[in-house]
Amino acid sequence: MQVSEAKDFLVEQTAQQAGLDGVPLSSLEKRMMYFTEGKDATEDPVQLNDEFEAEYEMATYEAKIGKLLRHAHTRVKNESPELSQRWNDSVRALKKGDHYLLVLLDEGPSGNPAGWFLGVISKRPVLTAAVAVGLIVVVATLTSELGGSRQVRIGPNTTHTSMPVWIQRSLFISMVAAYLGYLILLRIWKRPQVSQWFVRFFRDKSGE
Repeated sequence: MQVSEAKDFLVEQTAQQAGLDGVPLSSLEKRMMYFTEGKDATEDPVQLNDEFEAEYEMATYEAKIGKLLRHAHTRVKNESPELSQRWNDSVRALKKGDHYLLVLLDEGPSGNPAGWFLGVISKRPVLTAAVAVGLIVVVATLTSELGGSRQVRIGPNTTHTSMPVWIQRSLFISMVAAYLGYLILLRIWKRPQVSQWFVRFFRDKSGE
């Protein structure tokens, strides 16, 4: 399936769902669903983003379209296997590139285990953070005591000195900071107004 065909299908289903739910959906809101950069762009992304930001608030729009897409997906799955398969094919086609519709669909990277993992942690950061903290606490409890290191017996005649607590805490803080930083940057960079700021910035610099 081509990217243009995939977007046409998803936008059409969103428009149908808006009619069923009694939710207004303007032409500009539908055009924004096509937003992307590069060869798959249907119109100038900078101009489209500027036009959109002059009339709409991005967070409100994403929540609205995301809800319509979820309802549409449920409806499509209940209507027929053919439509459901076409929906899946459309999403799969979009995942080969960088498209704003993936943000609206709340779809993470896919195609390999690493991509699946990134998708999970980006969509469920609280749960993932809780699991990570729990694992670190369990490991730290088993290998050290508050105040310093100690000897841990690992065999009948051998012992192993555990990692000092201050090193464990430093590693823990670094891991949490890196994880939270990744989530923040991932969410920010996916927003089209951010990527377009970079486009305008470098375009202006090149014109100086």
